[in-house]
Amino acid sequence: MGKQKVKAIVLTALQNALTTAQALQSGLGFLPIGGYKGTLDFWDLDKANNQPLVNAERLHILGVLDGRLAAYDLLTLPIPAGQALGSVLRARLTVPAGVVFFVQDIRVVDAGDAAATLNTNFRCSLWPDNIATPPDADGQTFWAVDQAKAGGQTTDALFGVLPTAGSEDKPVVLRLPGGAVVTLQVTVAVAAVKAATSVTLSLFGYVGKWLVDKPSPI
Repeated sequence: MGKQKVKAIVLTALQNALTTAQALQSGLGFLPIGGYKGTLDFWDLDKANNQPLVNAERLHILGVLDGRLAAYDLLTLPIPAGQALGSVLRARLTVPAGVVFFVQDIRVVDAGDAAATLNTNFRCSLWPDNIATPPDADGQTFWAVDQAKAGGQTTDALFGVLPTAGSEDKPVVLRLPGGAVVTLQVTVAVAAVKAATSVTLSLFGYVGKWLVDKPSPI
């Protein structure tokens, strides 16, 4: 068994050092070609093998997301007393490496302040920001207009549901692979914050089995 392990490591290292053309010439692989729209084309291994695994990932529920664990599926952004009008505050939640989250609901809860109105939104690192110049490094906001209710609010962004008229909910579940970042953004509007408060962001859904882009074991 020990000798087989060494051979596997050597072979893997050799393959990584070769170009595609060298691997083909040395007989370590072949290039499948098929007919496509009346012409010959190469077989895309990513589309044929890797991408369909997204559907398999969500068939395995390996954990529950319900906003119960800080820094995992719960993010809290403190808003200190005296925070100035117009201030923009952010806090970030990163999906742990080696897992994949399937999110059905992102809930933002504003505890409220007697004087200020806190405008809330969130961004996702998977969504390129095509609006701001320069683009925002935290990604595009989910809501086109920040959510605002004086005295506190609970706002849900739903995924995997048919959106109603005027809704910004999405018809597919949000897939967040390890390393994806969700950023809570709060803007102080109307007046400065009088009393310290907070805004929370919770993820609801489940942990799937990570298959797509997962390194192959040696």
